[in-house]
Amino acid sequence: MGFTVGEKVRIVNETGYGIVKEILNPNLLLVETDYGFVIQKETDQIIKIYSEDYSHINEGIELSKNKNKIAVKSRKKTELIHEIDLHIHEIIDSDQHLTNFEKLQLQISTLDNFVRKMVKKRIISFVVIHGLGEGVLKEEVLSYFRSKRGFFCSDADYREYGKGATRVEIKYTMIDDFL
Repeated sequence: MGFTVGEKVRIVNETGYGIVKEILNPNLLLVETDYGFVIQKETDQIIKIYSEDYSHINEGIELSKNKNKIAVKSRKKTELIHEIDLHIHEIIDSDQHLTNFEKLQLQISTLDNFVRKMVKKRIISFVVIHGLGEGVLKEEVLSYFRSKRGFFCSDADYREYGKGATRVEIKYTMIDDFL
């Protein structure tokens, strides 16, 4: 996967963002972190951050037939909880041929499709399960919702999900033309 100078990236196992300052060789980059430090990183430790157009990501990838479904839980008979699990093994059967970047983009694309379904059905709240890991997926999920009006995020119920999930509430009066 090629990188270009000036491109916004994330560093695997680290928080924050960076900007590619120089391409030293095809496998080594100089990246300026959001703290202003310039560091050398191998390309397999870097994930590109692209625009918010996720519509093309699923092209050419065969999704798992039985795993990519919207789960609906009911704690009480009157309360339904819509949720999506973004763990990569819940989206596709095998991720061996995908880079970290491609996995992340597939997860965000899956989230985007799920959110569009929720908006179309006028669902008020749902839970996004992203897991703990290094926090890259959680940060991308939060960034996705920060860029959209009318979506408000909070930690999901700790007793049920631990720290690996985010609850999203939708205020339909604030949503611009989302669909």
